[in-house]
Amino acid sequence: MGTLTYNPPVLPSTGAAGNLAQVFRKRHLGLLNEIALIEDQRQLTFADFWRDVDRNSDTLTRKGVKKGHIIAIVCPMSSIEAVEWLMAAIQLGAAPIILNLADKFQKLQPADAGAYGFIVSKDIQKFINPANLEQYAAADLLSDHLVWHQLTGSDQAETTEAALLVTSSGSTNHKKIIKYGAEGLLFNIKSNIAALGIRREDRTLMVLPLTYSYGLVGQFMSHFLMGSTVVFSNKWLITNTIIELISRHRINSVFTVPPIFRQMVFLLEKFDFLYRRRYSWSSLRYITVGGNHIESSNILKALSIYRCPIVKTFGLAEAGPRVATNIITSADDPIDAVGYPLNGVHVYALGEDGRPVIDGDCGKLVIETPSTSLGYLRRHHNGLHIDGRAIYTQDLGSVNRDGLIRIFGRADGQLLLPGCEPIWQNELADLIYANFYVLKLKIEQQEQGQLNIEIAPMPNCKIKGEEVLARIGAQYGDCFLSMVRIAFPKISQIKLDK
Repeated sequence: MGTLTYNPPVLPSTGAAGNLAQVFRKRHLGLLNEIALIEDQRQLTFADFWRDVDRNSDTLTRKGVKKGHIIAIVCPMSSIEAVEWLMAAIQLGAAPIILNLADKFQKLQPADAGAYGFIVSKDIQKFINPANLEQYAAADLLSDHLVWHQLTGSDQAETTEAALLVTSSGSTNHKKIIKYGAEGLLFNIKSNIAALGIRREDRTLMVLPLTYSYGLVGQFMSHFLMGSTVVFSNKWLITNTIIELISRHRINSVFTVPPIFRQMVFLLEKFDFLYRRRYSWSSLRYITVGGNHIESSNILKALSIYRCPIVKTFGLAEAGPRVATNIITSADDPIDAVGYPLNGVHVYALGEDGRPVIDGDCGKLVIETPSTSLGYLRRHHNGLHIDGRAIYTQDLGSVNRDGLIRIFGRADGQLLLPGCEPIWQNELADLIYANFYVLKLKIEQQEQGQLNIEIAPMPNCKIKGEEVLARIGAQYGDCFLSMVRIAFPKISQIKLDK
């Protein structure tokens, strides 16, 4: 099994950060002829990339884009074009935000961000809300498939202090726009590079959308600053192509969220004999999984199948985004933990009295980090409390004397059924994931005590409700079981993690 090395990379001095684009550009001066980005049959060197960025910057300048303007880039997943326009906006001192309107759970439109203008591909224009579109001028062609819409109304927002805007993870299904400053952003990028030992010669596969701060900052920007090659999977993610792309491009790392990670494990556990004859994944140095709780059972399977470390990460968009890292190389490692804080980050737990709890006791987690966001673009009633560099989360967990962090769930994540011992939702979820081929499930407790569990099986897998109930009954008893109801909705009706 491979191991990760911990040689802190030599990075350009950022000083006062200046223009974020220039920090990247300076790093790439000695790499201009190296391959920077790959997408399908297209390859770009760093020189190609910065040539395109300059051209895009000129185009935006002609459109009147200035420092502090918010520019929305609408794309279905991840692409070379998206990051070229992103960096062009940053280079002008504007604050770009990437939106994926093809995702029916993505509630934000360009007008919701007060965007001065937005760039959208013709094939997904239909997802722009007509009511929002009324505030923008008719489409102005940028290329054969990209169009520009410019604000004509007065509802424009400006943010001169933000270098980048991101959306929250949307766990409450109420999207928030978060402001990142250049200094905090660079701190998080450099911390990611150091914690994961990201190297210039690495190749990473993007399967996460750029709309997600974990994918945009934790993966893309962290590798791009180091001069690594970034490979985009495709604009419309098909999970079963991941193995083929790892083999074809000799990929060193893949960043995932639980549903993608589970599918990667499922495919090779069930069809190993088919994949092994055609593909190799021996180039992998590690696979990361973050964004939500991941069960230990699939991590153990992945260690055996992929034979590389599995890296659990913990973070949230408001923290810039990544906070902690747990590099798992064997079953002897603390698989249930989310890891240790990044260098320069402090995490502790507060009891109900508002004081730090003793070693290992449960409390509400607080994060103090130099990468704390600058707050929200617009006021949100359900935003986290941010006080300077401290973020008061909704996660209940523990931190031991060595700094190892464990998360038990949200404050409302305990299942309290009449006459039964309380258990954490994650505990029940782990039981189901460990025993059945499940892509995603949703657990919801009703006021009258009934517990509804919605299960989305892996593709072409049948799960019998009575077998799930039998497992739950054997673990938690008949009293608990009597209040459980199992349903199998269409997968499109269950919101996947990110």
